Amino acid sequence: MWSVGVITYILLSGLSPFMGDDDNETISNVCAGEWDFDTEDNFFDDVSQMAKNFITELLKMNPKDRNTVEQSLTHDWTQKAPRLEMKKLKTDNLKKFLARRRWAKTGNALRALTKLGSLSLKKAK
Repeated sequence: MWSVGVITYILLSGLSPFMGDDDNETISNVCAGEWDFDTEDNFFDDVSQMAKNFITELLKMNPKDRNTVEQSLTHDWTQKAPRLEMKKLKTDNLKKFLARRRWAKTGNALRALTKLGSLSLKKAK
């Protein structure tokens, strides 16, 4: 159910709830359960309290404290939220998020190649 909370957050804002400035900070945020709705561009200003509560109930650190599937399906946001016309997904934010991940993966690959190169040089000596 935690994943549903993460995906809902991403779909409503185009951002990751745990995104840090680098991979280490992101991992640290995930492990500590540190996230909020305060984004620099106020992406949650138009999101209802019911939707925010839905996400909050799913992103609790302790799985025993999270909403279950049944609770999520009967949550006010899934049951009582007015059906609005479809909004366009905030793809600009998602593109930035994905580009950042690509750069991080490239950096990780370069670090791995450097490490392998130094290991092979040590072996050759």
